[in-house]
Amino acid sequence: MWSTRVSVLTCIARKLNYLASFAVELPLMPSAPTKITSLPTRYEPLVHAFGERARNTFVPPVEDLNVVKRFMAAAESAGQGKLMFLEAPSGAGKSTFVHGLEVFLADRVASVTRLPQPHELVVANIPGYVAQLPRLDRFTVLNFDGREASYFAESEYQTFLGALNGVLRSRPDLLLLWPVTDLQFAQKLVALLERVGGRSAFGGQSIYNLRVGSVPTGA
Repeated sequence: MWSTRVSVLTCIARKLNYLASFAVELPLMPSAPTKITSLPTRYEPLVHAFGERARNTFVPPVEDLNVVKRFMAAAESAGQGKLMFLEAPSGAGKSTFVHGLEVFLADRVASVTRLPQPHELVVANIPGYVAQLPRLDRFTVLNFDGREASYFAESEYQTFLGALNGVLRSRPDLLLLWPVTDLQFAQKLVALLERVGGRSAFGGQSIYNLRVGSVPTGA
């Protein structure tokens, strides 16, 4: 019986060797490298995807930061808060830029706060909200993102801007940055504010065309 088992095993081994002679050694396929093809361009999706680590993805836009530094210098020189509109196409990175100031100008910016949404804070109550923000040892930047209106009551906005101008006169620690895509909207508000308070609320310029989103894709 033992010899029979040996014969069977020997037969199986010969067949396996025979089949192995037809085997072809295939080269190992290199694994494809993991590649990130795109990142969210808006601040909110970045934060949703990466949390507070989103700030580590920001790239310092030198030209835009220099404009903000001059904006800060104007506030310090005048001894009052300032307002500036940031104009750029939708998705260009306006809000991301504003929140990035807390990273790139950390020695001058204590915090960046986004204004509550319109359904949470109506226009008439914005000056009161701004006035109650705590005074800090550095600038508080208030992001007015989401406050662009195609149509608005001129009398309502004139009252609102007049009250806001009054707050800025007494709060040299505040910088208001208002991202917009509609240049005409910004120009109308600038004209209204100049009508009720002159140009004291503005720094060197009232509207700045943001460069941060002007770099071509892939550049």
